[in-house]
Amino acid sequence: MKGWKLTIGILLLVGLTLGGCTRNLYNVKDAPVPSFKNRSLSLAEVKKAIMVSKGTSYVHYRMYDIEPGLIRCELTYKKHTALVDIPYTKDSYSILYKSSQNLKYEPVSEDNAAMIHRHYNTWIRDLDKSIKMNLSIAPGKNK
Repeated sequence: MKGWKLTIGILLLVGLTLGGCTRNLYNVKDAPVPSFKNRSLSLAEVKKAIMVSKGTSYVHYRMYDIEPGLIRCELTYKKHTALVDIPYTKDSYSILYKSSQNLKYEPVSEDNAAMIHRHYNTWIRDLDKSIKMNLSIAPGKNK
């Protein structure tokens, strides 16, 4: 009887541990670009604010200018890599999953949502915070 309870306890612990590794995929969609009292940011200023953005200090963020209105960001940490597309306009930007390696990506789960390692979502939230901070600097002050 004692062995049976121990086995059930271990299985529950393993299930909780493995289940806690992935989360629903987080994307940023149409986040607004702030406007200022005297003027709105230009497309070049939005691009610059995104290009210099860095999220978490332990994750390496490499930005690539793909075409006007589109930046691709490569996020790397140890053996984990993710690519996200960042389409942008003068009015909004998005951070959208493109691909990954070693991040347990599953296109569709039981609840019809894509799943990925929970750390990915943290990296994207940190990148989004950095972009928001860079965009909030008044024009002319982010040289």
